[in-house]
Amino acid sequence: MATLTNTAQLLKKIGTPISIFLLIIILFGAIYWRYKIKNNQTNEKPAPNLTIQENIDQKQPGRIDFSNLEKQQIPKELPDFEAQNLSLSDQTAQEIAAAFGVTNQTFLVEENTLDGRQYNWQQNNIDLSLSQSRMLFKKNGTSQPVSISQAELEERAVGYIAKIPYLEKDLSIINQKTKYLKEGSWGIESVNSFEAAQIIEFSFDKKLQNLPIVTNSAGVSYLTVRLNRNGEVIYLSSRLFSSFDQKSVYRIKSQKEAQQEIKNGLGKIVSTKLLDENGQALELFRNKPVNVNLAVLTNLSLAYLLPDNLGEFIQPIYVGIGHFQEGKDNGEITIYLPAFKSPN
Repeated sequence: MATLTNTAQLLKKIGTPISIFLLIIILFGAIYWRYKIKNNQTNEKPAPNLTIQENIDQKQPGRIDFSNLEKQQIPKELPDFEAQNLSLSDQTAQEIAAAFGVTNQTFLVEENTLDGRQYNWQQNNIDLSLSQSRMLFKKNGTSQPVSISQAELEERAVGYIAKIPYLEKDLSIINQKTKYLKEGSWGIESVNSFEAAQIIEFSFDKKLQNLPIVTNSAGVSYLTVRLNRNGEVIYLSSRLFSSFDQKSVYRIKSQKEAQQEIKNGLGKIVSTKLLDENGQALELFRNKPVNVNLAVLTNLSLAYLLPDNLGEFIQPIYVGIGHFQEGKDNGEITIYLPAFKSPN
């Protein structure tokens, strides 16, 4: 009886701590399970709508060769973003114009364009337009003796961007997109070297999650600037936003899954360009549909698509770039594919 009594007293002493310990385990388990369910729901909900503007007259390639693709490190999840327009007042617009050397007042303010209110200036040899998310500057340059290297021109381009208020400053130059141009009888033409160029074009990327932003106009950079060989800036085109706000997180298709979907014809053909002898697009044929029998993809990687309709969120997509032949002409094809996985 003494033994049973001692045992009962011992159980009574340790019962309360054990109960508390079990209660703590149950509580932590419930919190963890609730977090896990909530997290899964966040990642499994349908992604917002994303409109990819494809050429509806362009047919899918007869066959796509993926054998030249390199394997990419693809994250399992990525967020989408919402672009916030710069709230342009008359004073802000005039401040930006002054940075381009424009001292005149606007000659035309257009209300309710597709990009909101648009300000327009013309002063001597300068044309400038500025809307809620776009900026376009053009200038008829002067001819002066050539004395500036490509590296110096690049420095001048970067310095020019830095002096324009509200332009992004954390941009990355895309060296492989640098173009050598000249004035031709039909407008701007490409040449094959820096020495033969009259105009140098530099392209700059804006990145989200370390991925470049692209648009439905394949090959068009976030910011582009052209300089004469004498260092004079004659053209600048840029998107214009105050911020990019992160929204929800979704699961990402693997590169293998994206490759299979493109093979099945689910990719959007956003561009087929015939190229000149310098590997640049023949402008007259930029939007012409091409009968592509065989497309050889050389790159398939992630980027963020800035939609035409800024009411949509900025989402990651796969960008497939490759080449094809049409007769004796070489061409370049660009394919877009949404990267978010559909819910199971």
